[in-house]
Amino acid sequence: MGAVLEKRLPSPTAPGPVGFDFPPMRGWSAALQNTAPCGGYDLGARYEYPVAGGDIALAFQRDAYDVSVRYSLNSNPTSNDNFQDLLPNMTIGYIGSRCLTAPDFTILGAAVGDTVTMQLTYIAGGGNKTFYECADLTLVEAAGYNAEMAYTCANVTESTQTIPNQSANAAASSAAATAATTVYTTGGKPSGSDTGVTPLQAGWIGACVTLAVVAAFAAVLAFGGFAKFGSRRHIKSLVPAGSAAAPAYERGDRASMTSHGSIIKH
Repeated sequence: MGAVLEKRLPSPTAPGPVGFDFPPMRGWSAALQNTAPCGGYDLGARYEYPVAGGDIALAFQRDAYDVSVRYSLNSNPTSNDNFQDLLPNMTIGYIGSRCLTAPDFTILGAAVGDTVTMQLTYIAGGGNKTFYECADLTLVEAAGYNAEMAYTCANVTESTQTIPNQSANAAASSAAATAATTVYTTGGKPSGSDTGVTPLQAGWIGACVTLAVVAAFAAVLAFGGFAKFGSRRHIKSLVPAGSAAAPAYERGDRASMTSHGSIIKH
């Protein structure tokens, strides 16, 4: 095939406008990313995935539309015709991430032990090109499922609006993103953390830090005449999956969400 595997890096340095953070994708190549149906990569090793309610974590590095998550029960899909829609299409106008929930594959005709290939397609860039990625899975029982890797599944929306005082804006954006995208292992503890602070406490601490930074930045803008209180301009909006503003296709467990939308793995 000749493609060189390029490992997807953590956001915001991941290659490609949009990508799977979980489940793990086959691979990514700048030269082949517009090649259907899987970005130029052949069938690879399969990853265990729960038959119902599995996480789908997507990272967005720029705006994209007709973002589609599809699936195939074919043992080796080689054409777009082998795939069907798994979730409703999305249009994304921001940098950030989305945490989606896969439906019950048994309703779609699959069973524990079956193989599934998940496909991500979207349109982005000035040339309106279509991009492709795939992830190869083996369905396992949902009860007691433990992911083989730590991953982030969070709903984070970053404003792309340009406003004065970019350094202050960057600081506020960085603080908010840090509070919202903590990686959790399957044991429910932040990766590399042994401070004794619970994930819920960490979420509230992050929220307080974010609010303090945003308030300080707003005061600077008001003093300098750049903004007025009551303005609809914003620095950053974090949209928890359970809020009224969240799209209907997000069907995660609200009880497991922190105030910033990061799912805590139990």
